[in-house]
Amino acid sequence: MAFKLKDAHWEILISFLEEHSNMATGRFSGPNGREMNKKLWLRLSQELNSLGLGERTPEKWQKSWTDFKYLLKKKAGTIQVDIFKTGGGPSDTSPLSNFEQRALKILGESFYKGTGCSEVAVSNIVQREKSIVGEPLDQPSTSAGPQARPIKTHPLKIPHEYVGVDHDYSVQPANKKRKTLQDEAYAETISVLKDIKNVVNQGLGKISASIDRLTEAVLKPNK
Repeated sequence: MAFKLKDAHWEILISFLEEHSNMATGRFSGPNGREMNKKLWLRLSQELNSLGLGERTPEKWQKSWTDFKYLLKKKAGTIQVDIFKTGGGPSDTSPLSNFEQRALKILGESFYKGTGCSEVAVSNIVQREKSIVGEPLDQPSTSAGPQARPIKTHPLKIPHEYVGVDHDYSVQPANKKRKTLQDEAYAETISVLKDIKNVVNQGLGKISASIDRLTEAVLKPNK
């Protein structure tokens, strides 16, 4: 039977990550970054287990956060695309919960890159979404708690390639991340330059054709 996280779990988890945002993003600097990450997750897991609603290892709690981020990224991207398509109107996707809104503020705007829309603003989504939603995987529970209320939700489809993903990506080397960003920026620059080249070539072709016609018109009376 799957372990269901309650609102009490999410309140502790999100509040802890608000105080330690480097845990949420996985960005630890210095030679002791990996060790610090482990210690913080151990401390957080002890607080979560102290609720008496079931015990899990730090790795399991970290996986719950990873699953939550994966689905949140998909959902936030879909909502922003819907808002863009409707010119600022409502989205067909179920609104963000209070915990999801708080998580977006922790993760920041860069969290959205690659979700199908560019330059997604966190405030854009958070200001529009004020309701509590259901729980895909380890999403916050809506079955109990003073803030919960029923709402129709749509299950999110997870691509098959997600199965077996190494969830412990919170301590990736900073130089690897920088290289990836540089490669993406380089590829985008090359694409833009190719587009500019095509436009210039088309313009030169039209100018050449116009010069030929003008030359022919000037020389024609002299023939």
